[in-house]
Amino acid sequence: MEAAQRGGFTYICIGQHFLYPSYRWLQPSPLLARRAGETDDNVRLATTVMIAPFYHPVVLAEQIGTLAAFAQAPIIVPLANGGRLQAFEAFGIAMSSRARRLEELTAVLRALLAGERVTFHGRYL
Repeated sequence: MEAAQRGGFTYICIGQHFLYPSYRWLQPSPLLARRAGETDDNVRLATTVMIAPFYHPVVLAEQIGTLAAFAQAPIIVPLANGGRLQAFEAFGIAMSSRARRLEELTAVLRALLAGERVTFHGRYL
């Protein structure tokens, strides 16, 4: 992290995959949490994606809120549909439901992160 700051990096980005076959993939929330207190306000922490269909919005809101509490600069958390059939099968989720799951999670997540009280009845949430 110090080397990134000295080198003038603007972002530290961490991606996400589940059950990736060729190498180990560290999960972004704990890794960014580990680094959040070590950055200054010139370096932003970001995920390249969080695979939304695999998260409950309350859990994801708590993770993002925790990261934001420790980060010195705003964090960036793009959400994605995911695209690996093996991961969807492992989670027991139909891949065909991913777009709707992302839409529902995004609506609830935005409200939770804004501090709103949320009641939501969707197809998947």
